[in-house]
Amino acid sequence: QLTNSFLAAALVGLSAAPLWTSKGSYITDVGSIYASENKFDKNAIINWFFGIFYTFFQSCQIWGNLISYLVLTPEAQISKVYDKCGADFNEQEYHSSEVANKIDRRTVNTLCIIYVCIGICSIITLIIFLDQRRSTSRDQISVMLRNSMKLLVSTVKHMRNINQLLLIPITIWAG
Repeated sequence: QLTNSFLAAALVGLSAAPLWTSKGSYITDVGSIYASENKFDKNAIINWFFGIFYTFFQSCQIWGNLISYLVLTPEAQISKVYDKCGADFNEQEYHSSEVANKIDRRTVNTLCIIYVCIGICSIITLIIFLDQRRSTSRDQISVMLRNSMKLLVSTVKHMRNINQLLLIPITIWAG
């Protein structure tokens, strides 16, 4: 169980950085193109596009919690509710009482299947509707490797700056 959690955390950690970087790059690129084609202020349009993105991104908290609530709502009320709090709270009494329903494995699997299906639908939606902004697909592999090495060297050089190194613990803490 611990190994699976560690593996999942590692996969999320390794994939989150490129995903968020590409998201920011894509929104900035599309916003810049839209602003130049329609003669709008570039910064205002980019901020507007980020606002739209984060509106949808943060609303997923509401939709995810609503789905969890609907799936996890017990069909039958629990037989005993522990209603003592504050100065009347007794930890031994609390642990011995039946304060919550046990969630059966089938319900957990149902919830996971719903979330996986939503994730798959979002990937399909992105594949169908997202405009590909990639120009490197037409380049040769040697050019792509050379550009990647330049980027890697640039990143390593950037890490010499003490301010950049001081950001690492903040990033780890926020993650």
